[in-house]
Amino acid sequence: MPSFNVKKIILQQPPPGESAPIPEAASAPSVANQAASTGRFRGLAAMQFKAYRWYSLCAGLQQAAESMKMLANGWFAFELTGSTAILGLTVLAQAIPQTLLTFVGGVVSDRFTRSKVWQICNVAALLLPIWMAVEVFLGTISWQLLVLQSFLFGIILAFRAPSRQGVMTEIVPRSEIMSAVSINQMIMNILQFAGPAAAGFMIAAWGIQWTYIAIALFYVGAILALVPIKYERRSATGAARGSFLGNFKEGLKYVGRTTDVRLVLMLALLGAMLAIPYTQLLPAFAKTILHTTPSSLGVLNSLSGLGALTGSIGITFIRPKVRGAFFIQMNLLLGIGLLAFALSSSYTISAALVFVVGIGQSLRQMLASALLQTYTEDAFIGRVISINVTQMGVANLMAFIVAVAAEAIGIRYAFLITATSLVILGGSYWLFAKRLRELE
Repeated sequence: MPSFNVKKIILQQPPPGESAPIPEAASAPSVANQAASTGRFRGLAAMQFKAYRWYSLCAGLQQAAESMKMLANGWFAFELTGSTAILGLTVLAQAIPQTLLTFVGGVVSDRFTRSKVWQICNVAALLLPIWMAVEVFLGTISWQLLVLQSFLFGIILAFRAPSRQGVMTEIVPRSEIMSAVSINQMIMNILQFAGPAAAGFMIAAWGIQWTYIAIALFYVGAILALVPIKYERRSATGAARGSFLGNFKEGLKYVGRTTDVRLVLMLALLGAMLAIPYTQLLPAFAKTILHTTPSSLGVLNSLSGLGALTGSIGITFIRPKVRGAFFIQMNLLLGIGLLAFALSSSYTISAALVFVVGIGQSLRQMLASALLQTYTEDAFIGRVISINVTQMGVANLMAFIVAVAAEAIGIRYAFLITATSLVILGGSYWLFAKRLRELE
């Protein structure tokens, strides 16, 4: 870890009207040392809080609904049109508002009661699968409506994500935040494993319309689970008193001058752009290359979720000193797994590979989040995390580009290009980004 000349820092007083100089990663030593001293897995400590148990139930039901909906929308879009470009367009429609409005959602989270923002978003999300089910029952469904539904859901996600993550700090003491995050991630991964499988079997057995009804029922459960939670009062933050644009510019300047944060964000963003399109376009690959049914597609998605669950459990055994290097290695593992998957025409081999890819995806995301929380100063952590959250939207934009390319060159070759690029990216970081490789 870097050391600092405290006397020198104190004597470097800023000119009037300017902020004091901030030593790079100044907050990292205390946080990293704390992580090292409490590195043991804290288990289910956060579950002692009743509010957190309700929070976990709500988030879990929400994740179940959205894991099912992701598969249902992807399968239905491709079933209606047979076009990977239309499948990609549904992803693009969600990505645009999710990318452009996430920072606005973060500021809204600071200005208003986060639990209320989250609940409003849940109610709005409930209306979408009900709408889709009605359209299917009436025989008026079209791919254009699927695209519109994805666009509206992207708006909901942009406002919901910052509020949902912020609520955790209002119901769990900061001493148990790591326990809360770990439990939440494991619950998410379990439902990511079960949700797509359930959706695939529902589509095959009952039809897409009843699958949408089931998704809506999960949202109803999530809405009800939020009602009993009691929240602590919180004071307005500095971000809430500033302008949207001013706060955003300050965050970008901070990222620009803080090398550790910048390196993590860049690899997280580029890695997501190259890896996440695989998830969004899996229905097209599975049907055209592996010749799967909806239920076998659901199994593939579930195996990916099982891999993610395995990764979220395994991360508790990784010592803080290896996190930077391990972050790069997980991007490499993910690229190699995706490359092998793109070359496979065997369902059995592909099923094993999606499990490996799930491990890589999960660990890549969690390590990026942990490193950012360690090396970002408290005053900027909200804005840095909001930038990190936009990687999903940007990656969905990339999924559209990959989908269009797949129309021209085939889905297998499109996957080969992105997977090879991810291997090159991970290898380049390992060879040339020594600073990131040494982050604790």
